[in-house]
Amino acid sequence: MKDPKWKFLCQGEIQPFEDKELYQQKMIKRRLDKDALISYCIKLGIDIRDDAFGESQQSILVERLSWLCNREGTHLHQ
Repeated sequence: MKDPKWKFLCQGEIQPFEDKELYQQKMIKRRLDKDALISYCIKLGIDIRDDAFGESQQSILVERLSWLCNREGTHLHQ
């Protein structure tokens, strides 16, 4: 089965807490799943499962930006 909407880039040195076998999964969406992300955060001392995490000093703000182009090739900020 092909994953047409997923892209996966793995570069740099693999960290000791990473499960490098995940990155070899045939389906791209299985290479980094929710359980792996939770595990990585815990191993880094960040417990994102804790209800109070969003209010703690450990919380992280992630802002996602993407750029789209219309048919004329003009960039549209999303």
